[in-house]
Amino acid sequence: MIDDSGDRKDGTATAHVGRQWLGRLGKTDNGIVTVTTVWTDGRVYYPLHATPYTPAHHFARGRSDPAFRTKPQLAAALAARSKEAGFDCRAVVADCAYLLARLDGDSRARILSTECFTHLYVAPQTHSVQNLSP
Repeated sequence: MIDDSGDRKDGTATAHVGRQWLGRLGKTDNGIVTVTTVWTDGRVYYPLHATPYTPAHHFARGRSDPAFRTKPQLAAALAARSKEAGFDCRAVVADCAYLLARLDGDSRARILSTECFTHLYVAPQTHSVQNLSP
């Protein structure tokens, strides 16, 4: 699973703080967001990796700075690290923020939530989409 989670944080002195969507609060606010990968077999959930998202304003050239990474880019790197660490899986589960993310060289199926109770199955290689809504 790929997910990001944000926590509110006042001030500007802490690294990675910026005005961004904080899902826990259900609104945009000043905070820190962490992108994570979790392995699961449906019964057990095991955290694998986590990395903070750094908003563009922290970089000298903003979004065009070579060091800047979007959340989907961070997620793809974490998914690759998980695979390299031996945590291979048949599917990647993520929310709609990662719908357009491309996991380079990753042929695993992706199950992506676009809203509550709606999931899309993106078949590997063919890029066809099937709506699995009830």
